[in-house]
Parts: sequence; structure tokens; C-alpha cells
Amino acid sequence: MRRTRLLWLVPVAAVALAGAVATSGTAQSGTATHTITFTAKSARGGFFPKGRPRPGDRFGFTDKVTGSDGSKGHDYGSCTFVTGNQAVCQVQFVMNTGQLSAQVPVTASGHSNTGAITGGTGAYLGAQGQGTAKDISKNTTKITLELLG
Repeated sequence: MRRTRLLWLVPVAAVALAGAVATSGTAQSGTATHTITFTAKSARGGFFPKGRPRPGDRFGFTDKVTGSDGSKGHDYGSCTFVTGNQAVCQVQFVMNTGQLSAQVPVTASGHSNTGAITGGTGAYLGAQGQGTAKDISKNTTKITLELLG
């Protein structure tokens, strides 16, 4: 199983400067969204259970994250298996402009996962929305965040 990153996942995902937030111009229920894109590359520091995963087993990961505007930071994820191939991950994005938190359900066979942005600090204070992490190679993930407001 490939190390799964999230939004941004983690998201996952990871967080660009406030100036990098581009207004998409779309509205959902009267609320505008801002889309941010990040590239996450695997970094040293992950762990995975030995043998076939069982419910309750944990794994973790960290990635070096860059925003399209040149912002930099890392994400850190801690995940718990709920079945042999499904897990729930808590992901923190620690960037030079603030932090984002996300919760993401992942499937071992999935190459794309979507989760909820549950909060933020600094430039991302009160952040809400969703993010999608999509594997683009063995060690690289594209993270797209859709922030409300």
C-alpha cells in the first residue's frame, strides 16, 4: 500500500499565502469559495504497521509541501485503520503563513481522497471547506483545497 496523503490533505492539505488564494468566482448557497493548489512530496518520518493492517492499527506520514505562490511548509498525518483497507486520517498543514487541520477518510486502493477542512490558524483562521488529494506519482500528490468564505 502506498503512503496516503491527505488533503492536503490533508489535507489535507500545504497552505499558500493569503495572497495566493484565488477567488473562483463561483458561489454555493451564497458563499464564495477560494481554491488553493499545493504539491506534496514524500518526506522522511512516516510509519506503517508490519504485516496486513487490522482495525485499530495506525500509520503516519509527512510531506514537504509547496504552494503555487512559492509558500512552503509540511503536512503531518496520523491515521487509524477502521477496516483492513480503510482508515481515517487527521492531517495538519504547518505552513509559513499559518496552519490548517483536516480529517480525511482514505482507502488503500484509492489514488484520490476527499476530506473536510476542520479549522485553521494565522492566515487560515476559521477555515472551513473540503480538500482533495490526488496521487500524481509514487512520491508526489496534488492537493486542491476549496475554502468557504
